[in-house]
Amino acid sequence: MIQFEVAGIPKAKGSPIVYTNKKSGRLMVGIRSSPAKDWEDLIKLVASNAMGQLFLMTGPVHLSVTFKMPIPKVLESKLKKGKMSWYHSKRLDLDKMLRLVGDSMNGIVYHDDAQIAKISAHKIYDETPGISVEVSELS
Repeated sequence: MIQFEVAGIPKAKGSPIVYTNKKSGRLMVGIRSSPAKDWEDLIKLVASNAMGQLFLMTGPVHLSVTFKMPIPKVLESKLKKGKMSWYHSKRLDLDKMLRLVGDSMNGIVYHDDAQIAKISAHKIYDETPGISVEVSELS
C-alpha cells in the first residue's frame, strides 16, 4: 500500500471527442486539450517518490482519493457555522478528476489503470486544497 498527498487545486482530465481525420476520412477519438498536464505531471512525481524502491503493483488494486477543493470566500462563514455540507458538488466532475489521477499512476504505481477494481472517492471543501491518495493491492 502507498499513500501520498499532492498540494494544489485539483484538476480534471479533458473530455473524449470524436472527429473525422481529413486525410483518411476515418473516425478518430481523442481528448479535448486539457489544462491539467502540469497537475498530472505533479501527481506522477509525488507518486514516484512515494513508491521509492517498491515494485509496481501487479494485481487488482483499490484506489481511494479525497479531492480537497478550495473554499470560496462566499461560503466560508456558512461552512464554519455548519449551515451547509462540506461536500463539494460543483465543477469539476468527480469522474474526470479520478480519470486523471488513475491515468497519472500508470507505469509508476501499477502497470495500467485497468487494474483498478475498486474505487473510493469524494470531493470536499478544505482550507488546504489538494488530493490525498491511497492505493492498495486487493487479495
